[in-house]
Amino acid sequence: MQARKGARKPDAQLNRRDFIRRAALLGAASGLALSGCTTAYGASNATEDVTTEPTVDASAPGDAGALDCSDTSGLNAAEISTREQLKYVEQTPKPAQDCANCLHWKPVSGEGCGGCAIMAGKFNPRGWCIAWVATRS
Repeated sequence: MQARKGARKPDAQLNRRDFIRRAALLGAASGLALSGCTTAYGASNATEDVTTEPTVDASAPGDAGALDCSDTSGLNAAEISTREQLKYVEQTPKPAQDCANCLHWKPVSGEGCGGCAIMAGKFNPRGWCIAWVATRS
């Protein structure tokens, strides 16, 4: 039996959904890189200091002392939009993947919120987004 012309091997190529997802991520990362980045966290006019102490939310029952890095008040609309497009969340839905073990993670001295190489703002080390990439060994 002969394979159809143009038929693809199941594991050799990306499917259309994966291709579009990766192209969107590349576009978002390229836009940040080309937007005149002048800070280490991918924002040209970020006013937020990533090295500041994180906010602690002690009001949640059973979760006292949880780290809260969700404040976006110092970010502009484009930076907030990038976070939304990359679907950043404070708690990872994938136990083996979180910000702290992502290639883009930028730790700060001490414990607390960190930064990201492709997005502006503060990020929870237990957070996650669709741009997660395993750190190189």
